[in-house]
Formats: sequence, structure tokens, C-alpha cells
Amino acid sequence: MGGGSCSTEVTIEETTVDCQMCGLDGHTCIECPWVYTRCRKPGCNGSRKLLCSTQPNSVGRRFLTCQKSTCKQFQWLEKALSLVVSSPPQSYYVDGCFGCGDTNH
Repeated sequence: MGGGSCSTEVTIEETTVDCQMCGLDGHTCIECPWVYTRCRKPGCNGSRKLLCSTQPNSVGRRFLTCQKSTCKQFQWLEKALSLVVSSPPQSYYVDGCFGCGDTNH
């Protein structure tokens, strides 16, 4: 009808995916290994959740905090990232049971 030529070839460029949760590339927020990690406080078997600060002096800064009310463990995400040498921590989804860490159930 309209006369011109129409190309059916579609070019898809490769893009780097930045995680909306931790800001790292190579995974999406659904796959982010930092969303839930084991608490690092000795003797605590809780899980740390990745959150974003709303405090005036640190708005938008990401941090990890234990979800157990008796623990109160806290760590800035950039500090946790600086301690990781080659790969991010294993999340509960990869590293075993969310509640206890066991890989047999």
C-alpha cells in the first residue's frame, strides 16, 4: 500500500543489566544474591535483608540488617561488597533453607 521498502530484520543490541536492588550488573533484582543473606553476627542464625536508607544524611544508601529483633546486626552494602573478593554471597535460595540453611529439604 504505502509504497516504500520495509525491512523485517531486527537488530538487538546487547545491554548490561544493572540490578535495581544492589546496583551491580549481571543479574536482575529477582536474582539478586544480596536481597537475603545469612546474618554475619556470630551465634545468630537470622537472615539479613537489603534495604535502602531514608535517613537525611544517607538517603538512598543501601544497607544490610538482620531481621531478628534480638540481633540488630547492620552493615552498609558497600562495606559488604568490599569484603567479597570474587563472587557475591550465596543467598538463602541457593545456599539452603531460608529458615535454617540446611540443603537437605
